[in-house]
Amino acid sequence: MYYLSLPAALIFIFQGELLDKIERVSQGGYWDKHFINASSFTEYINSFYYLNHAFLKSFFPYTLHSAAVFLFLFALILLIKKNNLITLYSFSAIFLLYILSSTSLYPIGGGRTDLLFLPFTIILVLNALEFLLSKFTHLSDYKFLPYIASIYLIFTLATTTTFYKNEPINPILSELEESYNNADIALLVTEEQSHSFLYYSKKLYGLGNYPTGNCSFENNIENLFISKNFEIIKPISEVKQYPEAVLVGIELPNTIGKLRVVSEQLLTEGYFLIEEETYPGSLKLLYFKKG
Repeated sequence: MYYLSLPAALIFIFQGELLDKIERVSQGGYWDKHFINASSFTEYINSFYYLNHAFLKSFFPYTLHSAAVFLFLFALILLIKKNNLITLYSFSAIFLLYILSSTSLYPIGGGRTDLLFLPFTIILVLNALEFLLSKFTHLSDYKFLPYIASIYLIFTLATTTTFYKNEPINPILSELEESYNNADIALLVTEEQSHSFLYYSKKLYGLGNYPTGNCSFENNIENLFISKNFEIIKPISEVKQYPEAVLVGIELPNTIGKLRVVSEQLLTEGYFLIEEETYPGSLKLLYFKKG
């Protein structure tokens, strides 16, 4: 383990410089809640437990008992001195994950971000199971462990629901065309939704030529604004000319993204949030009026 000391020390020494280069400049990054909080001992323990529980959910996609995290950590301790190169590499990988998360360099429990470390987790869990069986049972052949893992994998794939990202924009387009198609309303669309917004509004209403900027708003193209890099792409002074504004974007549960950043900009400029509606796929429509 001594060979990890120098990289760990460098990460600790240059933590500020590294974070300045990779952190998002906004009112909260997408992964902020997936870093181990090292601000105090209590926060560290609480976040360490919570994020490990979320991490294991990627491995065990069923309701986990609260003791699962402690069992996993116990398995890590059991295997520290095991004379097995693959196990040692796997332990080092998980240990490195904790260091990176503690320094806000790599998230834990984010689902897709955990995929890189799942093979190491599987190796550690199977080796811990083999170790316990060898100590507390009379079983002498542990070659069945890969078979158990295979059966578990097949059972998991067959019984869990696959999540497909789906962001249908048409319900919002219909609502905009019906209720907010007015030249006095500024229409703001976050960058990540702008492509589907422009494409499907053209397809739905047969107006304009994508991607020239034309959208479903009949003769109201001038009131369309697209945010970029957490800012309104046109000067805010142009948006302020409108007494009302509608903001379209996406907000996944427990995240803070571009939608809220632009929303805060509008609130700062004297707008009040009148109505907020959520659509399938975590899409949102926010309606503002000037005070």
